[in-house]
Amino acid sequence: LLRNPSFEDSLWDVKHVAEIVKDDPALNRASEMALPLPWEPLRSAQGSRYAPQWNDAANSYRSLLLMALPDKQTGIRQKVYLPVHRISHYVGSVYLKPVSGPGQVEVSLRERNNADRVFDRREIQVGGTGWQSYDFALDVPPHQIEPLEPADFVIAASNETRVLIDQASLLPGDNIDGMDPEMIEMSRELKTPIVRFGGN
Repeated sequence: LLRNPSFEDSLWDVKHVAEIVKDDPALNRASEMALPLPWEPLRSAQGSRYAPQWNDAANSYRSLLLMALPDKQTGIRQKVYLPVHRISHYVGSVYLKPVSGPGQVEVSLRERNNADRVFDRREIQVGGTGWQSYDFALDVPPHQIEPLEPADFVIAASNETRVLIDQASLLPGDNIDGMDPEMIEMSRELKTPIVRFGGN
């Protein structure tokens, strides 16, 4: 359900970036704050609390440094469309590497553009010294999101935690080997001998 889950740059040419920003002008500000599109700040008023990190990544060549403030959560978010017409349970994972601070990280689903309304959250205590994958599960209460209404998927840190983030994923709980069952059914209806899933 996420785009650019590994926080890379140069995933799209200028034409595609222009189209993305045209559809969602708020991404202009996110890009100015060193966030890889289409990720956005959880709270823009906190300023730029993010920095790309090269050659220190769990996947590919780039990760994102998140630097939390002492008094409020500092985080990133992405607009997601959840198949709430079918399922309310979502699963995912994120790779994290501690840099400094208490290692307090949280993933959540929230109302779009309303950071204070949280549908569900899971706390992660980041430990060790290297990259580690952390699994989570999130549930959306009934009737909180209408079909085709976007929500925000959030990764946030607290209490001056500094942490590197890479390779986030968010999937419907009924996924089949990472694939959406509705897409599989549509593919079956095509009755084609070959279907390519993956990069394209």
